[in-house]
Parts: sequence; C-alpha cells; structure tokens
Amino acid sequence: MKNTLITTPCAGATLKYFGVTGRPTMDLWDNRNLWEEALEDAGYTLESQIGELEKNETVIGARLDLALLAKSNPEIKGFIIKVKRHVLVLDTSGKTVVDTDPRVQDHRTIVDVLSVV
Repeated sequence: MKNTLITTPCAGATLKYFGVTGRPTMDLWDNRNLWEEALEDAGYTLESQIGELEKNETVIGARLDLALLAKSNPEIKGFIIKVKRHVLVLDTSGKTVVDTDPRVQDHRTIVDVLSVV
C-alpha cells in the first residue's frame, strides 16, 4: 500500500517553530490532520480560544485580542491560527511568526485559534 502520511508546508513549519520535527502532519488515507497530536505528544497543551474572538474574525482583527489574552495568561507560548485549508502561528504579541502563505494585510477569516501552552 502507498504511504499516505505526508507533511504539509504550513503544518510542518508550525511544528518546527515549536521544536517538533520528523513527524507527518496529514494522513491522506482518512484525511486526518496529525500535527495537533504531534504537538501534544511533545508535551504541549492546545486550547481553543475561538470563543475569545468576534464571530468571523480575521487574522488582522484578532492580533490585539490575542496579545491581551497572552498577557493575562503568561503560560501561553503562542497561537496557532486555523484559516481555510491553512495554519499559521502568531507569537504572544500578536505578530505572525510562521506563515507559508503570507499576506501584507491578512483578512483571512479565522476558523479556529489554539493557544499553545
């Protein structure tokens, strides 16, 4: 059987930022993301923070809110932003630190945001 485990550029870069290497990020057999499991196996805790944002919030609109959230929760190491078919990482100040498909003004709608603890 053909190997169905791959590493996508965006999720692979996300894992690398948090010091996780050598792990696939996607299983094409069942169309399942594996990168969250890889981060948890490395000792990180991922917590959805989508409830902290306005409905249909964009990346550019969420930067300040996430920076304030990180300031009030010093255990947060960064944020993984899920947009349609892509992930990127913001640091605790709200700055984009990983994005394999960058935008000058990032108006992509956020599907979910995970704090990394």
